[in-house]
Amino acid sequence: MMKKVNYLILEQIISEGRLEDMVKKYNDDLSERAVRELSAKDPSGNNKYLDWMCKQKAEGYNLEYIVDKLRCFHENVNRLSDKNIESIFGELFSTLPKVKSAPKDINSYPSVENLQPICIFFEEKKPKNASRIKIYEDDRWLIVSPLTHQASCQYGSHSNWCVSTSNKDYYDRYTKDGLLVFFLDKKGFNPTKPEANIYKFAVHIDFKEIAPESWDWYSMEDKNIDSILMLNLLPKNLIDVTSKFVKEFLGELVGNAIIPENVISENSFIYHKTADNIYTMVLDFNNKSVEEATKFLEKSFLPSGYNEFVNEIKTKLKSNGFPFIELENKSTSIPDVSTFYIRWVWINYLSDDGSDVKLSDVKNEIFDGSGRAAEFLVKFNDSEVEDFLILIMELYNKSEQSQTKRVSTESLNVGDRVRVDGELLTVKRVAEKSLLLSNGKRKVRNWSNRVEKVFGTTKIINDLYLYR
Repeated sequence: MMKKVNYLILEQIISEGRLEDMVKKYNDDLSERAVRELSAKDPSGNNKYLDWMCKQKAEGYNLEYIVDKLRCFHENVNRLSDKNIESIFGELFSTLPKVKSAPKDINSYPSVENLQPICIFFEEKKPKNASRIKIYEDDRWLIVSPLTHQASCQYGSHSNWCVSTSNKDYYDRYTKDGLLVFFLDKKGFNPTKPEANIYKFAVHIDFKEIAPESWDWYSMEDKNIDSILMLNLLPKNLIDVTSKFVKEFLGELVGNAIIPENVISENSFIYHKTADNIYTMVLDFNNKSVEEATKFLEKSFLPSGYNEFVNEIKTKLKSNGFPFIELENKSTSIPDVSTFYIRWVWINYLSDDGSDVKLSDVKNEIFDGSGRAAEFLVKFNDSEVEDFLILIMELYNKSEQSQTKRVSTESLNVGDRVRVDGELLTVKRVAEKSLLLSNGKRKVRNWSNRVEKVFGTTKIINDLYLYR
């Protein structure tokens, strides 16, 4: 451990020495602040590339462009070889004599533009439908992100990670709202599992907490490790390249999941956009089927939890009540969806005997409540609220809600409808001590024997907007 600490101290001294040297060397061309900014973005983590970066900046290249191409070079430098370097550059190869002799030396490339062919070459080598993504590899480290349960088992072999067991549910649970990344130390050793001939770390990265200090680390023995400790133990370039991958992966995910405002508007009865970019909306069941109204929510890269929400919309909401949705639709994260209801049961409570309900009472029930429905509706003007309540009335009346109440059998009369053991029956005959039901069976008639009486269909009566 002491040797490791001494090495880290020495590396820090060398890095700081390089920085001070570059500040002096480029004093006439770059400000000290510019040099330090380049140093902070040097992907080597020890200012290995700083001299070359300063030269490119002094020649007028954009900082982000330099960093982008240099990261590409740094991530793939160990994959450069005599076999592929000529094919990478093609006809340009003869104009770059230093590249031929030292392709892994950044100083062999006179311009940042010379790195572009390398970026293109290795981008095309990325697997399109792979079971895992190789994030980084050098002589010691291999970093992969398993995209399937099978890949998780393969790269997590000999570990105690639940995501690498035969139970796929664990893998599905961890990848539902996040990403798995495995760090394989090819020169590491686990004395408890010598057959592995390697040591591994797993990290789970929540899509809502992608900063490296929030990563959830696990040892090969499946023991949780403090994230700050891991960030200090592992080489900085490994963290940087993984962080870059996570941002790009999430960016693609968000790009496919984000829902344009005009699409929300077209598929909503009413919606509201707040200052922090949260959309609150109600699906328009009046003109669209449930499937059509939610089709725009289904995106190919959405996590499984989001698609479960879509399935819930399709199968449950229309019978449970009128749904409204709070959608956090930010460009920096996957849309977060919460579903709430104007539940039919709220309206049913306003009538305990099947009699009609006034629309004014429905409005009071919704607005006087402490739930999210009240929070939602106060955002709209009187005209929008009127349209909303009329729609609620129309949909409730179409749903043909029947009220029920437990009553004694002695209070029943011929023609009354009752529910017995889940079966809807009619009272056919009333005697002094019994009832004859439509299924031919008799029921004892007394005060203590109770059944569920089914009243007629309850309707909402419009007493608010008589002109409609």
